[in-house]
Amino acid sequence: MLGFGAGLVAMRNDTLAATVMWWEHPRITTLGMVIVDSPFRGHGLGSSLVKEALNHIGDKPVALCATRMARRLYTRFGFDETGRISQHQGVFGSSDFPYCAHEIRPLE
Repeated sequence: MLGFGAGLVAMRNDTLAATVMWWEHPRITTLGMVIVDSPFRGHGLGSSLVKEALNHIGDKPVALCATRMARRLYTRFGFDETGRISQHQGVFGSSDFPYCAHEIRPLE
């Protein structure tokens, strides 16, 4: 069974400035949730956190789901685009949900 992931935060003057998380799976580790609050962008916090996360992960293969916004950050660490993922967010059952609730059934 998989457990919770691990993560790091960067604080600046008692303010949460940036985060990174990773999740270890049997053959691979996934890296994500690299978020830098806008007032703190451009000062290397994202790079520092990714570097530290990769140090924690070690030699295990790493997969990354990221936005285009952070592409330069990840290419500096040797990540390459190998595919694309479409992610949709919303409140389940809301009127703006793209599927009708009757089309979705509980997992058995």
